[in-house]
Amino acid sequence: MALLQAERARVQRKEIAWGSWQIMSNRMDAHVLPLLGDRLVRDIDGVAAQALIDRLGEHDFTSTTIAQYMVLLRKTLMHGVLTGVIDEMPRLPKVKIRSQPRGSFSVAEYRQLVATARRLVGQPHPVLQTLQPGERFWIARELLTMPRELPWLIRWMVKTSRRPTRCG
Repeated sequence: MALLQAERARVQRKEIAWGSWQIMSNRMDAHVLPLLGDRLVRDIDGVAAQALIDRLGEHDFTSTTIAQYMVLLRKTLMHGVLTGVIDEMPRLPKVKIRSQPRGSFSVAEYRQLVATARRLVGQPHPVLQTLQPGERFWIARELLTMPRELPWLIRWMVKTSRRPTRCG
């Protein structure tokens, strides 16, 4: 797909992270292309977008995740505009994001989280044992091993009250 090629070039230029590209590619393969991939870009409209929203809702995706899929669909359609495949962006439905604030853990629970993260460093996620060779999964296989930085990251998030995505 032309959008993924263009976005891969952005990874090469260090405009976006490789992980962001992987998420985009995984989402495209998992839900966007199976539903809309056989249509011409000019035939993707609000009705098609609503079908995607409904499909994601049937999979119990949160409103935040559905909104992220709509960002991907808009980005795909805008790429079509920029490359001259379509003349203008169609009107698409909006997804109202329902805020679901995260609760906090007790000190004992945070200690248990850090201890568990330390114990699991380098361990593969159990889902890897269930996947067949070549079977697709929504997270890239190389990301399914507990990173050594996670215990530090948990402590950092607790001490700073920040999430890594809100920095910079």
